[in-house]
Amino acid sequence: MPPVVLPFLVGVIVSPLAQKIVKPLARGAVKSSVGLTVSVKQACARARAEVQGAAAVAAAQHAVEAPAPVGTAEATPSATPHGATER
Repeated sequence: MPPVVLPFLVGVIVSPLAQKIVKPLARGAVKSSVGLTVSVKQACARARAEVQGAAAVAAAQHAVEAPAPVGTAEATPSATPHGATER
């Protein structure tokens, strides 16, 4: 018998059996990874919404509590001394 026949026969016999076992395992792995991907995307979306909400609240509090920035009308003294009148 040539040395190629035995591996060929093993492949012909084992291939259908392996296909029946490997195909459901692969399908299950794909389904699991898709489900995991969807749940991770949902968790990230919730976390992003929470962080954006917290950032908006912090920005609003900062805007209320912060003094007027330098260079604005409220922060700069008037050009005329007190008591003097403008013409």
